[in-house]
Order: sequence, then structure tokens, then C-alpha cells
Amino acid sequence: MSSVSKDNFNNNLRFSLKTSMGKYSFDETHRQSWSTVQRKLECCGVDTPRDWSIIFPENLVPVSCCQNLPVELGALCRNLFDERIIYQKGCYNGLNNRVKTRLTIIIYVALAFGLFQVIGVVLACFYTYLLKNGQGSK
Repeated sequence: MSSVSKDNFNNNLRFSLKTSMGKYSFDETHRQSWSTVQRKLECCGVDTPRDWSIIFPENLVPVSCCQNLPVELGALCRNLFDERIIYQKGCYNGLNNRVKTRLTIIIYVALAFGLFQVIGVVLACFYTYLLKNGQGSK
């Protein structure tokens, strides 16, 4: 069951990224989101920089894919195949790994809280047992 959910999540994440990429030219929110993700994760596109060829012709990619950001506002980077200019890894794997890491942390925190609650219940039962036996012998 969990592998189905994991596959479903992976497919949904990839689909969402590709859908968002399609809205890049029309929506400022999507442009800012892609800029933030690509700069922070040092990635470009969903799987590779070539993903941007659907949006931009002639091997152009958004400026957030450039390793050294140009000064001009709204500039684009060229030359998809040079790893000294453009980040070559896609953002999907980086985002997927971040989500997995964060979910693992959340799961451990939830398990710790659950363990504290179980310990609390056991101690409460033990305390109740001691009170009953202590009052019964008086």
C-alpha cells in the first residue's frame, strides 16, 4: 500500500512541476516559485534544463538556472549543455528528497509524542494500581 502511495506522490509531484512550468510565462507566482526553487536547490527544470525548451526556444532557460546570475532584469541564460553556466540537475529529485527528509522528521516526532503518551498512560495505570492497593490495606 505504501509503495502505491509513494508512486502516486512521485507522479503527482512530477506532474505538478511540469504543470507549473507550463504556467511560467503567464503567472508571476509560478515564475517566483521556480526562481526560488532553482536558486535554492541549484537545479534547472523538472528533470534537466532541456525541460525549458517547451517554454523558451533556442536553448534558453530562466536566469535562476544560471550559476552566475546576470545583472540585467529579466535576462535568460543560453547554452544548456555547459555545466559551468547552467545547473544541470533537475529540481524534481531535489524536491522529492527534501519532502522525504521532512516527512521522516515528522514521523519521528509523531512517534516520540506517541511514545510519551503511552508512557503517561502506563504510569497513570500504575499510579492508580498503587493508590487502590494502598487504600485497600488500610
